[in-house]
Amino acid sequence: MTILFYTPQITNRLRYVAEVLLEEALGLKIKFTTDEAAFFNATEPKIYYGYQPQATGIAINAAGLLFEKGVKTKLPEAAKHNNIPIIFENDNGYSLPFDIFSATFYFISRYEEYLPFKADVHGRFSAEESFAYKNHFLEV
Repeated sequence: MTILFYTPQITNRLRYVAEVLLEEALGLKIKFTTDEAAFFNATEPKIYYGYQPQATGIAINAAGLLFEKGVKTKLPEAAKHNNIPIIFENDNGYSLPFDIFSATFYFISRYEEYLPFKADVHGRFSAEESFAYKNHFLEV
């Protein structure tokens, strides 16, 4: 099955994480578009990845991480939804209460290891320094 994926900007980060989640994990094919009119007129299954909740398809609020260049030193904020830890939380009106694409990218890229960190005795990034450990994500 092919899914139409609208985004205002197609970046390497977004393409990578969408392929990991949708193609590799779910076995879907992705057709990216930046054309809103084509997206709204399409009848196939679709995902809207942008900044405004949409009435058709799955709507994910873009947190902005996948449109950035370089590495920013600001860490995401931890939150909980139905007692499940999440990051890149968004307002109501979207299909998910968080940006699943930014969250996935943050963790699978090991984003935080590119930031300044307190190294262990061998100069490595330790699990105890990780965002997931400090915010109890590993206990779920």
